[in-house]
Amino acid sequence: MEKIQQLAHGAVALEQSGDLQGALNAYMDTAQAMFSHLKEVSDSKRSAFKATLESYLGRAEELKSRIKDEAASVRPVARIIQKTIEIEEGATGFDYEVCAPLASLTLWPLSLADNVECC
Repeated sequence: MEKIQQLAHGAVALEQSGDLQGALNAYMDTAQAMFSHLKEVSDSKRSAFKATLESYLGRAEELKSRIKDEAASVRPVARIIQKTIEIEEGATGFDYEVCAPLASLTLWPLSLADNVECC
């Protein structure tokens, strides 16, 4: 029983610290330990024990749902666009061709290089 109590306290502590995945794992470990111990619980305490077990499983399901929702709401921070075009010396009018793909994006500092050779 002491191990179950330690696991349960650990699950609550992890959840309070914001470690939802760790808390989910700890609640599942607690429920597994309780399920294994269920056969040893006396009949008079079994219904309360089962209720506690179900509450830990319910909490684990809530955390699982929260983790899934948070993962779905995360969007990519940035999309990198790299494009090379050749512009003849003295040519003009390329601003739309170069910048149009970026018009619908949140812009970050842009650096343009002239005659850059690599490797």
